[in-house]
Amino acid sequence: MESLGFIRTAVITPVCRVGDPVFNGNRIIRCMKAASQQGAGLLLFPELALTGYTCGDLFRQDLLYEKNLQELQRVAEASRGLKSLIVLGCFIRQDGRSYNCAAVIQNGEILGIVPKLALSPKERRCFSAGRQLCRRGSVRIGGKAVPAGFLLFHDEAAGLVLGVELGTDRDASPAPAELLTAAGAQIILNPSAEPTYGFRPEELEQSLLAAGRRYNCAYLCASAGVFESSGEQVYGGQSLIVERQSVLARAPLFARRSSVTVGEINYLALRSKQGRALSPGGPGGNAGPALVALEPLPLLLQGRDRLTRRYPRNPFLPEKSSQVKAYCRRVFRTQTAGLARRLSHLNCKALLGISGGLDSTLALLVAAAAMESLDRPASDVLAVTMPGFGTGSDGYRNAVSLMRVLGVNSREISIKQASLQHFRDIGHDPGLQDVTYENTQARERTQILLDLANQEGGMVVGTGDLSEDALGWCTFGGDQLAMYNVNASIPKTLIPYLLLTVASDPKKAGLSCADPAALHKVLEAVIAMPISPELLPPDAAGRISQKTEESIGPYALHDFFLYHTLETGVSPARLCAMAERSFEGVYAPDEIRKWLRTFYKRFLNQQYKRSSGPEGPQAGPVSLSPRGSLDLAGDLSPELWLREMQEL
Repeated sequence: MESLGFIRTAVITPVCRVGDPVFNGNRIIRCMKAASQQGAGLLLFPELALTGYTCGDLFRQDLLYEKNLQELQRVAEASRGLKSLIVLGCFIRQDGRSYNCAAVIQNGEILGIVPKLALSPKERRCFSAGRQLCRRGSVRIGGKAVPAGFLLFHDEAAGLVLGVELGTDRDASPAPAELLTAAGAQIILNPSAEPTYGFRPEELEQSLLAAGRRYNCAYLCASAGVFESSGEQVYGGQSLIVERQSVLARAPLFARRSSVTVGEINYLALRSKQGRALSPGGPGGNAGPALVALEPLPLLLQGRDRLTRRYPRNPFLPEKSSQVKAYCRRVFRTQTAGLARRLSHLNCKALLGISGGLDSTLALLVAAAAMESLDRPASDVLAVTMPGFGTGSDGYRNAVSLMRVLGVNSREISIKQASLQHFRDIGHDPGLQDVTYENTQARERTQILLDLANQEGGMVVGTGDLSEDALGWCTFGGDQLAMYNVNASIPKTLIPYLLLTVASDPKKAGLSCADPAALHKVLEAVIAMPISPELLPPDAAGRISQKTEESIGPYALHDFFLYHTLETGVSPARLCAMAERSFEGVYAPDEIRKWLRTFYKRFLNQQYKRSSGPEGPQAGPVSLSPRGSLDLAGDLSPELWLREMQEL
């Protein structure tokens, strides 16, 4: 069975007794077995979990050390048969020195010991910094030599590489995580003991998110809990699972029982994002990390396991709803700044076609805001509505209302007679409403705009969006052409949020409007319309009959597919599993597979349109620009992806 590219992980804060390794070993074993039964392949326990972090000068006692070592070996033996990788805090003596360490255990064996490098003043009373142990390279435990120092742990069959750093080592410069991820680690495990006070939980979370973003990795942190001594500080058990810029799971703070917090990491997506060379060296200028082989880890498999992780259905929006408006304003201002720069460079007007739909509405708002930022009148925008055979009454009314409320220069030019003349010229029956019938209208509109640009001394602003570009849902030589496309990196599913954000407070978005209430009303009407190219005749009531999503599928799915194809590099099987879980209850599995096949076929076949597309500002995380963002052959075969879809 094929791996889904996910591994289930667990950060565990067990109940502990400070100074009682036997009790702690029992609790660790109990939690270890419970997490393994949940399918977790990586188990992370806190710093000095076998003894408790707050033993103080008792760490100098032989009795505590010997029991700590015995329990370490007992925990290792209890792991036999589990297959999961276990990382837990302990302390190790070597050459007369004590080291605060993490032990890495799998299937009855201690595979490696990683020492802490950056010690607090309190820790330095009992422990030595781990650089000397890194140079030594090994320790003896139970009569066996165990690798020790700066280590990477590698499951070669899965292509999964893990690294370990302890506690506040993440604040060192350079941090071990930086060197480990540069050498290929996709996941960093940090056994930690973080006191909880004031804003500390928020600070720790932001620190882990920053590490995830900076190193393109997943980061697990398991922290000591409330059963540590509270004589000077309180330990809240703040344990987290972070993947790049997202918190996948958080343990409850101040839990009075053992907590096992589970999250699923898409490690193959992390591997595709990294693509880094081997690290030039380890701590203290030593050689790079030594590689320790792992037995195959229990991964989530296609056909056997079910994902529990849900991805955001709209990956182009912030996960926190409180951040959406600020994000949308930033995107809108980026579009505005890009267009303003091009207009100022050419010292020209802006021309664009207006249908009353989502894309052209957003482009017109951007054009009006760009003129305002240049201290030029709104009348320097020429907006042209071009009714055709498929123009619906709602879209036409929206277009006229929007042009009026923004105060732009407007013009109406029907394309019907010109299209009929063209049909006669090429010998096409206008009763045959095929692709020629549709594309003739799209190209006629583009010709009008290009000729008006010559006549008015202007620049044609494109309105097509990222989602349409991805699917090739545009007419080559028609709406695919422009002189600058402000929506080039804006997915269809983001546009309603952008429009509502501008409507809620135009001034904050950088747009003056004499009648904000009227603008709000027309933007809501635009959002309520079905998405359509309006190239086929409307129904008897004048309503749109041609609905894009009935032809090519829901943009909610296509934007999800596009984001994860480009940003995480997932295979069809993995992407399908992610979509089925994330859209559970919205789209049936068969429907998701149908539209995923459509996505691959269109996305991989339509590069020739994107290769000759206009420039435009990248205002979001994904760009399809052939000038550096996306390098695809124009004659790429989609058969490999479509064959895998047939096997699902």
